[in-house]
Amino acid sequence: MDFYNSPSLRLGAELPISFNGSFIATVGAYPMGYYLKTGIKQYGKKSKTKNRYFSINAFYKDERYGMVDNIMVEDPYLHKPTAEGPKVDYDVHKQVGGINFEVGQAYFRGHLTCEWYAGVGVRIKTATVSISDSVQKRLYNYNESRLESYTDKPAKNEILPSASLGIRIGYVLKPMKRLRK
Repeated sequence: MDFYNSPSLRLGAELPISFNGSFIATVGAYPMGYYLKTGIKQYGKKSKTKNRYFSINAFYKDERYGMVDNIMVEDPYLHKPTAEGPKVDYDVHKQVGGINFEVGQAYFRGHLTCEWYAGVGVRIKTATVSISDSVQKRLYNYNESRLESYTDKPAKNEILPSASLGIRIGYVLKPMKRLRK
């Protein structure tokens, strides 16, 4: 679940590359975009920690939104801006890439798996708007928090912290011996 945008459907795979290590890949779909994630997962070596893991992941998200707003006009009686001006349609294109370090615990029962994970990292966000700066400044709702959550600072890169927390549920095609209880 992506709390800043909308829920996304995701499908992932984990392929063993060593006795304790795996390569992971995930693809996801948002209503107006996509999500990609890849990484390396290292499981614990001791029997008490064999299902605990540490992973390093790289991710990329690309989304596009269509927005509608009004040009501000001055109310002659109240002497303040109103939204009675002409409508403007424009697009917002947001790209986010980054790296996360995650820790987690996997639980296995036959071919089913459930795991929790939490992580921190850094992300680079670029948001661009399809209208000029002069038109942006005249939009009535442009500075409201809803739009700012989509664009923050248009046409500018930002380096921000990243946090992840979640649960994965999956099906194991061929359980490895080290994962069996």
